[in-house]
Amino acid sequence: MKTIDEQQAEIFMAYAKKRKRMSGWDDLEGDTEAIQLDQKHIDINLLIARTFATEEGQKVLSWLRETFLEQPTWQPGAEDSFGHWRSGQNTVIREIEARIKRAKT
Repeated sequence: MKTIDEQQAEIFMAYAKKRKRMSGWDDLEGDTEAIQLDQKHIDINLLIARTFATEEGQKVLSWLRETFLEQPTWQPGAEDSFGHWRSGQNTVIREIEARIKRAKT
């Protein structure tokens, strides 16, 4: 298992590589608003990845998965709205996991 410092170094290096990638001249003359928005997404992804890279963060993410994702979203006889509500809970956890993956690539 990697140490927290190794995990954070890996996340930082992935971030540094992502920032250096350019596909052509359009990147130099692109819409600065879109670039700023993209940078905000990258920054949030990194913050989330760092938060959940710790041992405690891994425990919390595991607990979230067990408590919400690995439970049924709806049961026969329950109101339809309960299924929608549970699906929304699951979406939050999936979003966290997706942002962690994006931060590492």
